[in-house]
This record gives sequence, structure tokens and C-alpha cells, in this order.
Amino acid sequence: QPQPQPQPQPQSQSSSARESPSQRSAHEHEQALMSRVTGFHRPYTLRQHKDRVSGLACAVVGKQHLVLSVGWDLCICAFSINTVSFLWRLEDAHKGQITDIAVSNECQEFITCAVAESRVPVWSFTNPQKRVLRYLVGHEAEVMQCRWNPVTLQWVTSSHDNTIRTWSREGACLQTLDTQGEVTSMCVDLTNGLIVAATNDHNIRVFNPDCPNTLSVVLRVYVGHEDVVNAIIHIPETQQYVSASWDRTIRVWRAQPDRLARTQTHHRNLLGAAPSAHNLLSGGCGYKASQPSPPAQAQVPSARDVRDVSAAAASDAVLQHLTTAMADTAGVAALLAGTLSSPPTALSVRLAELDAKLRERDALYLASHAQPRT
Repeated sequence: QPQPQPQPQPQSQSSSARESPSQRSAHEHEQALMSRVTGFHRPYTLRQHKDRVSGLACAVVGKQHLVLSVGWDLCICAFSINTVSFLWRLEDAHKGQITDIAVSNECQEFITCAVAESRVPVWSFTNPQKRVLRYLVGHEAEVMQCRWNPVTLQWVTSSHDNTIRTWSREGACLQTLDTQGEVTSMCVDLTNGLIVAATNDHNIRVFNPDCPNTLSVVLRVYVGHEDVVNAIIHIPETQQYVSASWDRTIRVWRAQPDRLARTQTHHRNLLGAAPSAHNLLSGGCGYKASQPSPPAQAQVPSARDVRDVSAAAASDAVLQHLTTAMADTAGVAALLAGTLSSPPTALSVRLAELDAKLRERDALYLASHAQPRT
């Protein structure tokens, strides 16, 4: 006899479907209450992009605050934060995936850059239907990042052609800076308008965008990261740069105070960090802790390290810079104060004593922070 076919069992309903309206209301109320208590309240979700969102920027139009977003769907979207509403959307703004966006509230304009595109379009966020206002043309390779400099009122772009270019509001290229490598991250110093950029050699350089071509535009080099630096920000309230790297560290650096080119030599500007990859905080404009070395000889060291200054370059400005850098050590600061008032004949002896003091502090620091390797 043929076996009877089993009757299909009704599919089990989800827990949310089995809940009564009163139960769902109580559950939503509990979730909302928990969000308010823990501080992670998420009242709105904007879902206008169809692919990954790769960049955000805030713009101000009168009393209204806008958020502009770009993504891999080749679109630019605008939202009003005051009313939390969608405003407009530009389809097919680029031929490739859009990677970054920068906004100028002074000009009421914004720029975007995309994969495999060397020119940068300028848009108006007050009249987006006008499409592209102009292009920033000059880079010879893909433009990866773009910024607005509110101090100099200029656009800033970085490219795979190992350059950073500054542009006027009219679109003219003002300066081309040689970055000595591919730029991995970039920010603008909001205090003095300097450009802070990290390259693929894991170093962070501070550029003066208004420096004449006859002078060095690199004011300072921060050394310490051991892998790619993929984010840099400037905190103007504390005058610090903060960088994040793939070496699993976040480092805090003292910001460049001004645009003077007296610090254009490439110092190792890492202070207070133990010599391992697990340090999280370090200061800039100091010296890098090194392995213990033999006692210093009574001679002027080489200029490869920040502690090693040649007698020819040992001017009052350099010594004053070192005094500020080493102010955290009372003995070194007192030694430098004596150096400033010493005659030129005693300069080399003073510098040798300074080097000995620093080497002694290195040895004590390494001895107190030594950890066995596993």
C-alpha cells in the first residue's frame, strides 16, 4: 500500500510575530529606556546610500546644519541635521568609487575625489543641480584625500604622485609639495594652517604651504610609528596631533607652534615612549629612547639625532628649541640654561655634557621598563 504523504507542518513564526502588540510595545519601550540610560540613543537611521559610505562632511548654511555623504555607489547625498531629513542626492557624481569629501563653509562649496581619477570636481551644496562648478586639474595620479584649509582659505589635495597640492578658491594650483612618498593620511593644522601628512615610510611630516620654493617646506618630522599611519587629527585646544596606525598604537604629538623654518632638520620627535610597539602615548619635539650606549666622549656628536647637534648649527635658536623640548627634566633644563649664557669656547663641552645626561636618562628608563621577550 502506498504510504500516506506527511502533511506539511506550518512554519514556526518568529518570536516578534508571536508577540502580542502589548508585548512588542513593552519590549520597544524597554529598549528605548536602556538606550537613554546607557547613552547610546539612536533615534534616526538614514538609508539613502545603496553601497558603502566612505566619507562624511558637515556644512553650515545660515542656521541649518547639513551632512554631506559620499559612497561607493557613486552618489553624493545631503541631509539636514536640524530636521533629520533627506534633502537631495546626486547620482553618478564620479565614474569610480568616491573616497573622500571636503567642505568649505566660507565658499559654500565642497570637493570630492574618487578611485582612478586625477582631477577633483568642485560642487556647490546650495545649488547642487548646477553640477560641477570647476575642476582642480594638476595631479598626475589618483587623488586619495582632500581637505579645506580654513586658515589660508585654500583647498588641499594629496595624490599617488607623491605630491600635495594647494589650490585657490578659483581653482588655480598655488603650491606643489614633494611628500617624499605616498600620502596615507592628512589633516590641516587649524591654528596656523600647516599641512600634516603621513607617508608610506610611516613618518609624519609638517609642511608649510606658503613657504617659498627656495626654502625647505618640511618644518618637522615625527618618527615613531612602525606601520602605516591611516588617520591624523589636530586638536587645537591642546595643540596636539593624534595619529592612528596599523601598528596597533595611537600616538599623541606636540603640534608645530608656528610656521618658522628653523626646525626644518629631520629630528626624531618622539618623547616619553618606551622602545616597543605597545606604547599608546608619546610626545613630540624631543628625542627617541635608544639602547644603552658607551659613555659619551668629550666631542660634538653628529646631527643625525635630536640630541646630537653640531657646533656649527648650535645657535641660540637651536638651544632655545632644545630647552623647550627638554623642559620635563630639571637637570637638563638647568644645563641648557647654563649653555645659553656660556661663551662660544665652552659650547662643545656643554653639548657633550648634555649628550651624557640624555644617554644616562635613556639607560635608566630602559632599565626600569625592561620586559622579558616571549
